[in-house]
Amino acid sequence: DDMSYTDMHEAVKKVSPKGGELLMTIAEKLRNEGREEGREEGLEMALTALQAFREGKDFEEVMKLTGLERDKLLKIQEQAFK
Repeated sequence: DDMSYTDMHEAVKKVSPKGGELLMTIAEKLRNEGREEGREEGLEMALTALQAFREGKDFEEVMKLTGLERDKLLKIQEQAFK
């Protein structure tokens, strides 16, 4: 049975009054790490898309290669080839 965040927060508070603060700090750090990883993955996909466009691949090929949707690829292409 998985614990919800609220259940976990309450359990930690029972152990230590500062435990709730610690849990919030840990949660924030994990969120920030996730955001950074997401940015890095997004940048990597954008660079892959740009390279594929430079090699002459069409939108369908680049969509399959990167997993990005057509509207995102259009934005990437517009920004890169202004």
